[in-house]
Amino acid sequence: MEFIFWVFVIAASLQVFIYAIVFGSLAFASKRNAKVAKEPVSVVIAARNEEKNLLENLPLILEQNHPDFEIIVVDDCSSDDTQDVLRAFSMKYDNFKVTTLKETVNFYGGKKFAITLGIKAAANDLIVFTDADCKPSSKEWLAALSNGFNEGKEIVLGYGGYEKKAGLLNTLIRFDAIYIAIKYLSFAKLGVPYMGVGRNMAYRKDLFFKNRGFASHQHIKSGDDDLFVNETGNSSNTEVVIGSLANTISKPKESFNDWFHQKRRHMTTGKQYKAAHLFLLAALTGSVVVFHAAFLALIIVGFQWNIVLGIFGARMLIQLLIFQQSEKKMGERGIWYCAPVFEILLILIYPLITLSNLVIKPGKWKTI
Repeated sequence: MEFIFWVFVIAASLQVFIYAIVFGSLAFASKRNAKVAKEPVSVVIAARNEEKNLLENLPLILEQNHPDFEIIVVDDCSSDDTQDVLRAFSMKYDNFKVTTLKETVNFYGGKKFAITLGIKAAANDLIVFTDADCKPSSKEWLAALSNGFNEGKEIVLGYGGYEKKAGLLNTLIRFDAIYIAIKYLSFAKLGVPYMGVGRNMAYRKDLFFKNRGFASHQHIKSGDDDLFVNETGNSSNTEVVIGSLANTISKPKESFNDWFHQKRRHMTTGKQYKAAHLFLLAALTGSVVVFHAAFLALIIVGFQWNIVLGIFGARMLIQLLIFQQSEKKMGERGIWYCAPVFEILLILIYPLITLSNLVIKPGKWKTI
């Protein structure tokens, strides 16, 4: 048991370091100075059978407080009334463009192809991405996100949250989104950008074409966001912008099965990350698993339980503090106190998602 005790101590020490130093870089980051957005922006949205979401969310994007921007929606082979909705918006707004794709027997390009066409149609170098089922948190969203493009910055990462609703599943979904954001935004702030989310991110058109677009992972259905950032992001060209003005808000899944399938699609790209990023993420996840497993073993046998409980409690307090501060930074509320329980729950759920992807391959985007 003494060996397990020291394994527990090492895992706890690594966890404290990760929370206090790595995640603390986000939780205690100083507030950015606001400035007036000047550079013109193109917003690209790929949509497939999204008539209801487009009706609800497009007005909020089209009425942003930004001096010069355009909206480009790529209708990716929709079979509902998406075309009619887009036609109506194009008649009302001069800065609204529509690109339409039709699926054929011999070809279906998928979301990456749709986004590529949207980028090619963009008139501006600075391109912001979001999804049809997302709405900006404020009229300053576009200006706040584009203001992240300081000198030399080519990628800006934001936070995409989910609507708050009643129920345990909704709280779990929102916690999962915050936990993921804490990880990728914190590492990006420390100069190690490894992913972003297509619900709320931006990069320069020039960077996209210098990288040959999605060519290196075109064969993978997902990854238009995280794989592109993993491939092109570095310590000098990536910026992080968060806050109540800079977020997007999406509709969460309403059943565990739908959320599970959504997570399956999201997790198909992780194995394609750079080796260094995979090592960092494995160390993070592994230390959490070892910490909880060793704690449980030590408590069951009663080995120096007072010291073990003290270490566990100290780590939990640091975890709660970081989540509370990060939640404030991201304009969220009411989730931080769930961290100890939901962290363990996700440890149990994620291996099931990974196993499911090994057995059954996810389908096309927006079909699961």
